[in-house]
Amino acid sequence: KVRSRTHWNERGRARTDWRNVTEAYGRAIRLRTLLRRMMRCVMMDGEIGPARGGYALIVSGMTLHWLADWAGALRRWMKALRPGGMLACSFQEAESFPEWRAQCRRLGLPCTANPFPALQQVQELLGGGRCWMQEEVGRYASARVFFRSLKETGTATSLGGEALGTGAFRRLLRGWDQA
Repeated sequence: KVRSRTHWNERGRARTDWRNVTEAYGRAIRLRTLLRRMMRCVMMDGEIGPARGGYALIVSGMTLHWLADWAGALRRWMKALRPGGMLACSFQEAESFPEWRAQCRRLGLPCTANPFPALQQVQELLGGGRCWMQEEVGRYASARVFFRSLKETGTATSLGGEALGTGAFRRLLRGWDQA
């Protein structure tokens, strides 16, 4: 089993299950189509942020950990909101994948999971707001199946280019399955 921790916050933090990214994106696209008649929707580069302000709602799903300067991006998003506007943001946080990290420590291997923002840092940056936290537990037949699921969703892409060598990766798979 592998736990993934994600957050939802009206002011910009969200925990959600990384496995549901594709499904959530599909729902967001369908919602966008329905709402298009009532409001203007704009897709933008999350790193750069909005060119102007006055937004009633800014939504970001599972993007923070991909941004080089996630804190700066959140600040820009918050500034772009009109008074009373809402930032809805989901992200994996630093406590995600404790089982993966534990197996790497146990086996003396470096953990190559991408770094995620710490929840407390995000909370401080946003200065409050309603927040929901969700912890999902995924069950996988083997460590190989877990890592394959990461690859299928694009989550396996390493921001820093780190990767275990073939031998070390096999050792991780074998050790985790035998634990």
